[in-house]
Amino acid sequence: MVIKTRDIEKALLAKGFVENRKSHHIFFYFKYKGKIIKGVFTKISHSASEYGDSLLKAMKRQLKFERLNDLYLFIECTITEEMYIEMLKEKGILKFLKPSHND
Repeated sequence: MVIKTRDIEKALLAKGFVENRKSHHIFFYFKYKGKIIKGVFTKISHSASEYGDSLLKAMKRQLKFERLNDLYLFIECTITEEMYIEMLKEKGILKFLKPSHND
């Protein structure tokens, strides 16, 4: 499957990710309760207009999905931000996070 990078960017930003444009990549970091969550990130090349399965498989691992189909559902917005947060909690990634003073 091939997915347009603008669709990936749109889905990430809609689900709590923040972007940081560095060198030839745009990095996306997951932000939850005012904090950047270590280890939950991905990157997109400035020059890429589409991503195929090989790059999407790498993105799947970075975003902590078990199956590539889950990443597709995330990008299509079938998996919501709330569902994604719940998945990260179940994996223990958000387990010990304390709320920031901005909540």
